[in-house]
Amino acid sequence: MAKKSFFEELVSFVTDFHPETVPEEYRYFFLNYLAVTYSGSKEKAVSIAAKYAENENPGIFQPLGRKEKLSPAGCIRIDCFSSAIQAYDDIHFATTAHPCGPVASALLGIARTRAVTLNEFLEALMVGMEAECRTGILLFSNGSKGWYTTSVCGLIGAAAGCARLLELGRQQTENALALAASYVCGNRGTHGAMAGSWMPAIAAEMGYEAARLASLGFTCSPSAFDGALGMVNLVTENPAYEQALAGLGEILISREVSCKPYPYGFISLGVLECLSQLKPHEDIQDVALEVSERAAMLGKNPYPSNMYEGFVSLPFITARALLNPARLYQPLSEVIELSQEEKALTAKIRIIPVSSYADDMAKVTVSGKDGTETIFCSEPSGSSKKPITEEQVIHKAEALGLSEEFIHRLTDPEISSKNMIVFRGSELVIE
Repeated sequence: MAKKSFFEELVSFVTDFHPETVPEEYRYFFLNYLAVTYSGSKEKAVSIAAKYAENENPGIFQPLGRKEKLSPAGCIRIDCFSSAIQAYDDIHFATTAHPCGPVASALLGIARTRAVTLNEFLEALMVGMEAECRTGILLFSNGSKGWYTTSVCGLIGAAAGCARLLELGRQQTENALALAASYVCGNRGTHGAMAGSWMPAIAAEMGYEAARLASLGFTCSPSAFDGALGMVNLVTENPAYEQALAGLGEILISREVSCKPYPYGFISLGVLECLSQLKPHEDIQDVALEVSERAAMLGKNPYPSNMYEGFVSLPFITARALLNPARLYQPLSEVIELSQEEKALTAKIRIIPVSSYADDMAKVTVSGKDGTETIFCSEPSGSSKKPITEEQVIHKAEALGLSEEFIHRLTDPEISSKNMIVFRGSELVIE
């Protein structure tokens, strides 16, 4: 018998993988998603996108935290955009994808139109996130310049999750995943502007569309996924088939996803962890940031003008935290105007690339009139080696405005095992 392809194995996983229970991590991934989505829904960029959607995709449903009345697809796009806009979502370090946003947003599109239990939702979320992460391993383990990982893999994850929640058969699932592969788009040139968070939103919506069309009998050749002219061979010259398939159906690599403890890009985690451990210093004269070569390259802009640039500006982030440590956990403003104090301190910050450092490693040295202090971090909070705890996710959700009662209903298996996901206007409830 011929060996099955990655595509065939992935389809089998989506249709046939039925664990006895869904690991508890997925509850907290969903909780984190809801917290950052509600928080992000207030951003100017989301208002612009929602206004466009209201004109072009009117309907009867409201995105999370918004007043516009949109179609399910329109809500998916806005929800995912909101979840990504503050860079406060989650990350899978092996692929640098942010897996929950596209999948959860697409699944909530379905939950707006039919009865869905929380258990059914979480199982589909697990399947979709796993498909997304496995596709990321396949496409990006050996390098593929310029593609936006979350956009590319989020499409496949969203389609897989929706196929599972819609209970599609094997042939329909094949069509859904192949059609999703034909939609693949998104490049990293979008970073630094609103469009940087828009790519995952497109992925969420199109993954949903692929599954919905497949459920109605729409077809697409599997070659769109991994044929000679399909997604895999267009994105990478060296797909990591064995690595992507290793343990599929036995090991959930999406459990390695970590929710972000800070509203910044992943290259800043090591620096932020060091800054959180520093004692207060007076009259700072010099700050040295030793980071990976990639972090040094991406994070060198000292004077960001908007939050999209600020997400990865290591000098700005450092000055902001040194002047007020509590701001480590606060989302950035849409427009950034550095104070004179921030500008003066930023000018004293040096970035030193270290070739042996991983992207989540950092050493921060602060020198002032009260002496010199050095903090080194190799396993920061929020990294794959040290994901934030369930208690920390709950604290983050509370800080971003979710009620204690809602958090309890979502995270307590005894309460929520058979409860339904219900929408009341722009609010999601578990009842």
